Amino acid sequence: MKKIRHLHGSFFSQQRVPVNPQIFGTLNLHRRELSSSQASVPLVSIIIPTYNESQNIINLIQSIRRYTENLFSAEIIVVDDISPDKTGIIVKEYADKMYSQKICQRQYSAGDQQIQQVVSVRVICRNSKEGLVSAVLCGMKNSLGKYILVLDADFSHPPNLVVDMVNELRNSHYDIISGSRYLKGGQIIGWPFRRRAISKFATLLARTILRLNHITDPMSGFFAFKRDIMTGITFNTSGFKLLLEILVKADGAKVKEIPYSFTDRKAGSSKLSSKVILEFAKALLHLYAYYITKQPGNKQKKQIKSENLGIDVSSFVKSHVQ
Repeated sequence: MKKIRHLHGSFFSQQRVPVNPQIFGTLNLHRRELSSSQASVPLVSIIIPTYNESQNIINLIQSIRRYTENLFSAEIIVVDDISPDKTGIIVKEYADKMYSQKICQRQYSAGDQQIQQVVSVRVICRNSKEGLVSAVLCGMKNSLGKYILVLDADFSHPPNLVVDMVNELRNSHYDIISGSRYLKGGQIIGWPFRRRAISKFATLLARTILRLNHITDPMSGFFAFKRDIMTGITFNTSGFKLLLEILVKADGAKVKEIPYSFTDRKAGSSKLSSKVILEFAKALLHLYAYYITKQPGNKQKKQIKSENLGIDVSSFVKSHVQ
């Protein structure tokens, strides 16, 4: 296992925790027991994976704090993959300043009747670039909240919707609240036609193959869920969209989508690489194999069929993206 540093100096000491989805295996998301002197029980854990997001991250954290403070308690967990632009260090310095000013040192125990509306910030700095899914899972594993929310660091996901998503979880029977670019009222701003076309095709492919026709945007990176629906799920589509795997593997989970405007990143850069396309193909094939083996019938026959399909599709993708 690789070392991961928790940087803000309060609740968590340096420790060894796994960072790869395959290493995680079945994710245990029961909230850890803390001593009464260290007890901190936020309602929601907001996980932000980062790599070279120094231009955005502090503005995003401040925006989330403005929208959520005095409404409910939250912890913001930034998981940084040793960004060359020192994103992790920047967040650490920001969190240290918050603690030095006693902005978020108010603590409370699980037994307290009056929950304080506090937003805390901490950062997990990893020693190598392990990928988006791995970063989110690492944040989930080290979170404390009853609810978990995931969003990108580049402002493509509007932070003002964080409150709406959390309130939906608190006040409804839904287990997952997902932001959708394709639901009526949603949109994509700033993408060229080619990027839009690829995204729509990939979404249609995932919905069709995985029988997710009731979900308009199964590959959204902006979603929130109740902690307990993750119990027993094994994650192993390394590198691609986590929500897609949750939708396939969280049996019986009730999902509600809300429309939002996806805005291409305000600062920094991103690109749709051949590696990303291949990761999507691999994830789709794995989840298809998982889906068909859950269905009644000849399990062995279906496994063989999915393996053959995987070879054909992978070969096709490789020949078209290089």
